[in-house]
Amino acid sequence: MSWFWSRKVCVGGSSGVANARDTQDVRLAQAAKDGNLYDVTKLLDAGLDPNSFDEEGHSPLYLAAAKGHYAVASVLLQARADINRSDRVGQTPLLIAAWYGHDKVVAILLQARADVNKGRRDGWTPLHIASFNGHAAVVSLLLQARADINRISKVGQTPLHIAAWNGHDSVVQLLLHARADVNKNDKAGWTPLYVASEKGHVAVVALLIAAHARVDQRRGCDAWTPLHVAACNGYAAVVSLLLQASADVNSTSKAGWTPLHLAAVKGHAAVVSLLLGANANVNQTDHEGQTPLHIAAEKGHAPLVTLLLEADADINIKSRGGMTPLCMAAFNGQEAITSMLLSCNADVNLPGTDGQSPLLLAVTAGHKGIVGMLLVAGADVNGANAHGYTPLARATMNGDSVLVEMLLAGGADVNQTDKDGRTAIFVASSKGDDPMVDLLLEAHADVTIANKACESPLQVAIKHGYRKIAQKLHSILVLEAPKIELDEIELLSEQPIGRGGQGIVYKGLYKTTEVAIKTVFDKEGIAALEIEIENIIRCNSPYIIKLLAAYGLHTNEPKMVLEYMNSGNLRHYLNRKRDGLPVALEFSTLQIAWVIANAICDLHEKNLLHRDLKSDNVLLCSKNYIKLADLGISRQYDIHTMTSAVGTWHWIAPEVFDGGHYDFSADVYSFGVILTELETYQRPYWNVHLGQMTLIDQVRNGVLRPTLSAKCDEWYRQLTEACLRHDPASRPKAKEIVKCLEGQIAQSRKFIDRSWETASFAAMTMVPLANLARAA
Repeated sequence: MSWFWSRKVCVGGSSGVANARDTQDVRLAQAAKDGNLYDVTKLLDAGLDPNSFDEEGHSPLYLAAAKGHYAVASVLLQARADINRSDRVGQTPLLIAAWYGHDKVVAILLQARADVNKGRRDGWTPLHIASFNGHAAVVSLLLQARADINRISKVGQTPLHIAAWNGHDSVVQLLLHARADVNKNDKAGWTPLYVASEKGHVAVVALLIAAHARVDQRRGCDAWTPLHVAACNGYAAVVSLLLQASADVNSTSKAGWTPLHLAAVKGHAAVVSLLLGANANVNQTDHEGQTPLHIAAEKGHAPLVTLLLEADADINIKSRGGMTPLCMAAFNGQEAITSMLLSCNADVNLPGTDGQSPLLLAVTAGHKGIVGMLLVAGADVNGANAHGYTPLARATMNGDSVLVEMLLAGGADVNQTDKDGRTAIFVASSKGDDPMVDLLLEAHADVTIANKACESPLQVAIKHGYRKIAQKLHSILVLEAPKIELDEIELLSEQPIGRGGQGIVYKGLYKTTEVAIKTVFDKEGIAALEIEIENIIRCNSPYIIKLLAAYGLHTNEPKMVLEYMNSGNLRHYLNRKRDGLPVALEFSTLQIAWVIANAICDLHEKNLLHRDLKSDNVLLCSKNYIKLADLGISRQYDIHTMTSAVGTWHWIAPEVFDGGHYDFSADVYSFGVILTELETYQRPYWNVHLGQMTLIDQVRNGVLRPTLSAKCDEWYRQLTEACLRHDPASRPKAKEIVKCLEGQIAQSRKFIDRSWETASFAAMTMVPLANLARAA
């Protein structure tokens, strides 16, 4: 019981007796406990002290009283035993006799003028004790001896509180006849009527009401009345008595709960029926704006929902949070209730919290049966919440393919965007949910739709390290790319935006899309341009700059149209970072390394070497992300022919300088050089003051290589040093590099900004009525 505690009454054991101060005292205590009148008399005549006590503080009189030995107690009293002596916890002989209901012993102790009101340390008197155990005869004796009938314990309880709690109606009747205070509050604000109602003691409740107990007196902590607690616990008979006594059926607690709210929490149909019959307000709201129907719907109490609807409960009423009863039922998976509410014409599209429809709430919680019901009932399958999130977006976020299929079959718009421009396939791509991506692609999801930050599903898949999804989306984009005619491209300026050893690049416009147009200075560059076109087509990688169109092949004026990368190259980006200047876009070292490594891996899988890997050939863009470019000197690997020393000397591997055979590991070395740039922001060998030929000679001989800073992460240092090993055979393969970086990407995903995933859907995760349920 929550408001009451009692200490265990100790009657003295053999161990206590054995520890008495001497053998004779032990004999007297044992004789008193055993009721051996002869030995007690003999020992007292021999001069033993009647007030000796054991280690628990129990005297012979206490032990005799505990066992109900009337004659022994009489002899000890005649021997002037201390009648009011307390043991270690404050218990007197009278109190222990009252505990066990030994009315004859109580009578002689009272005749011997025992202190009738002397209590234990917790404030319990003999009258409290007798009332607790229902010893009516003892209670009567104590009352005749003028025990303080309204004496309170340390927690404010009177004997009437205690008798009412335990349902001792005969004791309650005695106490009321002796004019006990029927409306006395304990320190928690509980009256005797409240505690009797809380325990469901019908006879006691009737007695207290007849004694004019105040039926609407409130408990202090929460302002509950006896009717509140009886309704909460489902005591229909007590509720009936209180209602007959004119208890306020619509009384509200501090939280705004009526007895009807509390009965609805526990599903007490009989109590609900009684309260409704007494004109309880069926649409009364608590401080959260919830009616009893909200509660019954959430908890799944079908009989109560029927009763409340028959009593004209408002089926579409909203709580303060905007939740309707249908929203509550849908979110909490109450299929029977959902069916009942729909059959009674609940508004299937009336939005709840944060603009969420019942359908969106059911999808959020994953209740497939309810989703099916709502779709059949005409729920708006594309109805979005205040943030623009649809049921399809939520099901995709949850990775629930069954719900996605149901929603698509129900007419969900696969390309609907939220307020930030994200589609369902964007969400699936950001989570790396490959089966979900396939499902959405089968439903003709548009992979070209970018969010408002210009990120496409492809870009977000690359950024989060989902290689398989990235390749899949890229292949679709290539397959669905329109055929561009040369006359459809507008040259925006005669001034080139870039130039290399054999090629020159201009900026153009195809419809509304900016493009880059690459051509040659003269016929000496034709072969390289055509090889670059061939290599891009052959590799078909999402990490390599995309070829949009090619013209004039095998002529003196070949051209290729590439996606336009609007933020320059990596070397320019690193220069600005090094110099503390602002940059238009921010990329992490890991993001850039991931793209370059995957580009190399894709090239090598197609048996191609790049042969000119450097930061200048890594391009950046707000729309197209990060791409590796300039495949003009890339070649198919051939063990007999791969001997030409090409590339830019800062990034060239030692074996390439030798003019002998080299293989894919030369690209890996160049990648290692770029890793040093990413970590330091500096160009390779920036701190080495040697002539070019001397520097090249030291690189070739393995004496010199680019360096990292002292603060470099250990995993990054190990990877970089492995790529820069002098022996080509000991360098990692491109696939091994990708695997290493993939592990780091997986770790970093825990810290990637996904606030849109959590904050935007936070309102969908609710715990309605949590406070009410706890209180009840």
